[in-house]
Amino acid sequence: MAIARVLYFGGMQNKSMSKPEHLAARIIAGMEVGLSAVQSVNWIMVVNGRAVIWGDAALALVRASGMLDGDVTEYWEGEGDDRKAVCTTKRKGATSERTTTFSVQDAKTAELWGKDGPWTQYPDRQLMWRARGWNLRDNFNDVLLGLGIAEEELDVPVKVVKVTPDLPAVAPALATDASGKPVKVEAKAEGVADDATIQRIAAARPSWLRGLGIDPADDTKVAEAWGELLGKYGVTSARHLPQAQADELLKTLQHEGHQQEIKEVFAPAEAS
Repeated sequence: MAIARVLYFGGMQNKSMSKPEHLAARIIAGMEVGLSAVQSVNWIMVVNGRAVIWGDAALALVRASGMLDGDVTEYWEGEGDDRKAVCTTKRKGATSERTTTFSVQDAKTAELWGKDGPWTQYPDRQLMWRARGWNLRDNFNDVLLGLGIAEEELDVPVKVVKVTPDLPAVAPALATDASGKPVKVEAKAEGVADDATIQRIAAARPSWLRGLGIDPADDTKVAEAWGELLGKYGVTSARHLPQAQADELLKTLQHEGHQQEIKEVFAPAEAS
């Protein structure tokens, strides 16, 4: 984390790395295959929740491992749907070479051909990324240790699920009528907290969660903790709180979140 903080605040981050922990995850994944911290931040990325490595970096690892006999042979051949990229490698001690191909027809079958982006701009290069990636993963899996190839993982379709700022985790409050039959109580729209306060609550929540030892990305635990806190106010969403209670909730989150940020800042110093 100390190294991740230096690299993060030193500017080695992009929109996919919005906090030091994102760099730390890449550094840890890179350590598994012998990369330095800077190499890991440059070469490792996280796609669909999986650590992957850029194609050129995967080849660099294989070459540096000393397990490659000779060099890699790569070329393209054929026309139309039969056009394909060919990658051949030989592992030291192996009796034969391994050749892997990826064709235009393969790309069409995988619904990649003509896809917006690199598959349209650099189709031959994309064919080679696939041929090379499969070859290295098959022939040098002990070097890559399960790391996926970024160019391949980026083409895997992902279903995006929209999560609202408030995660209801408790049942709506119930009242009873004269006969004792449960009656659902609807939240009143008038007198509730303004949007600015709700936004500040959402911004303060991650630090509060980390103070509880909960990863803000863990939807299940977040829902339980958030639901329990809101349950004390008898609501299932902060948007249902009166302004005074919303202000009170915000102060609680900000105070506990501030204490957590202090701990995070001084943790490296205390450990050393």
